[in-house]
Amino acid sequence: MLPTIEDIICDPTKEFSILCAALNQTGLFPVFVNVTLFAPTDVAFTRYFDNGKSAASMVAMIDSTSSTVLTSTSMAAVAQADEFNNDHGFSFKEILLLHATKSNLTTEELQCTYEITSLLSEQNTTTECSTRGSSLVVGGTSIIKAQIGSGQPSNEMPDITSEFTHLANGIIQVVNNVIIPERLSMSPSESP
Repeated sequence: MLPTIEDIICDPTKEFSILCAALNQTGLFPVFVNVTLFAPTDVAFTRYFDNGKSAASMVAMIDSTSSTVLTSTSMAAVAQADEFNNDHGFSFKEILLLHATKSNLTTEELQCTYEITSLLSEQNTTTECSTRGSSLVVGGTSIIKAQIGSGQPSNEMPDITSEFTHLANGIIQVVNNVIIPERLSMSPSESP
């Protein structure tokens, strides 16, 4: 029997403890059927939150945080969970949804400049290809593929570093940075 996305992400020998805790706490594992999950490592999440916490501390905070807080963008929720706040106006659950698409895509099938519809409404990601730094050999060519969001800083590219393709419910593309959505624009009444 093939392992599932959850089996790989929650395997304690892998570097996905933050992602495992977040997907469990937000209830997203059952949504991931026939998907490609761009899975940020623990290092990617600690860099994204930039709060000085270790992966183990982040997992403990996620486990002790209400799923309502992790799925909300309201100011009341943000006050309860400053550790999960970001400056893009998205909840932690929405950030996670941006990392999945309803397609099974291997690294080789990800085409350069191709836009992929994510599970986060009205937010897509794009496959960017380059030859900078170390790279994977894809289809006989040595290139780096990154899956970027519309708000992605150029110095935080989510490079695809490896993949898990033989899974019962999809494919995992391991990324070394969190995918960043396009910043929500503030309405005139919310502007400073």
